[in-house]
Amino acid sequence: MPEIPCDCQPFIVGIAGTVRPGSTSERAVIGAPQAAERRGARAQLFNGDFISSLPLYAPGQQVRNELYAQYKIVKSLITEPSPMPC
Repeated sequence: MPEIPCDCQPFIVGIAGTVRPGSTSERAVIGAPQAAERRGARAQLFNGDFISSLPLYAPGQQVRNELYAQYKIVKSLITEPSPMPC
């Protein structure tokens, strides 16, 4: 497959479906970010370990609301200003 023909680099995100490392959903989603990177895209995988660190999934932590969990995911995705779309 050819490389991406424009200056814009797609950003592919894979998110595991459970907090268990090595779960079936995590194993299923691992391939997409890896394949995207081989074709020139930027990619990020959020595995079970990462998801389990979010307050929503950590019952022992006091802050556990969904808005905060979403904020943490979005904040971790924003690493640099994105270019104008192609």
